[in-house]
This record gives sequence, structure tokens and C-alpha cells, in this order.
Amino acid sequence: MRQLSVIMALCFCSLAMYGQKTRYGQTPSNAKPGVDYPIQLHITGLHIRTHCAYPLLGRFTCDDVLYVDAVFDGIKIELMDDGSSNSVFGMLSPGDYQARLAAKNPGTILTSFGQKYELLLPNNAVWMGSITGYSELDK
Repeated sequence: MRQLSVIMALCFCSLAMYGQKTRYGQTPSNAKPGVDYPIQLHITGLHIRTHCAYPLLGRFTCDDVLYVDAVFDGIKIELMDDGSSNSVFGMLSPGDYQARLAAKNPGTILTSFGQKYELLLPNNAVWMGSITGYSELDK
């Protein structure tokens, strides 16, 4: 009887492991000392969208991606999380943030699609995002 109960407990525990759905993402990197964040961004909204992909030689996967609505120099922009770090979901909130261009190609404007930004979070961590949309503000 004791062996049967031990075997049943092991089976139950092994089945429970497959039910674990938590995906641990990378933690955001910290800001480097001496790096300037000259751009002022005002975050007006955050939302999560699910993106699904079907790789050629793999299985169908879906991930939650963070999108941020922000205002920069009178223009509404939408930034998409580049690092897929789920740990940032709770760190961002609407408000003012300092930012900088992560990599600027010569001849591009500050609101071009795919332009990468780094936002400095209050805990000195850096969130990276790229522009996926923009529009003018209603005056």
C-alpha cells in the first residue's frame, strides 16, 4: 500500500510539472554610468498583445509582447518591447521617462519605423523598444 501511494505521488508531481506555464524572461540590464538620456518621453498607455509564430522546423509558439504608447516632441509613438523580458511588465507605468536612441542610422528621422530607443526606468534599469507606429497629436 505504501509503495502504491509513493508511486501515485510521483506520478502526480510529474504531471503537475507539465502544467507550469510561467515563462521567466531576462531581467532588464542596468544603465551604464555616464550615459546620457536626453530625450523626454511621456508614456500614456501600455498594453500586451499576443504574437504567434510558426517556425519552419519547430512548433507553433505564442508570446506576450508589451506595447507602449508615448508622446515624443508632439508626436504619438508606439514602442514595442525588443527584449521580450516579461519582468518589465510590472515596472513601467504611465508618466515621464528619460530616453535615448539606441542606434541611429545616418539620415533617419527620430520617428522612423524600427528606430530603437532605451528608456531609463526609476530603478536604473533600461527597457529597450522600437517604434512600430506614430501619429500626430490632436491640437
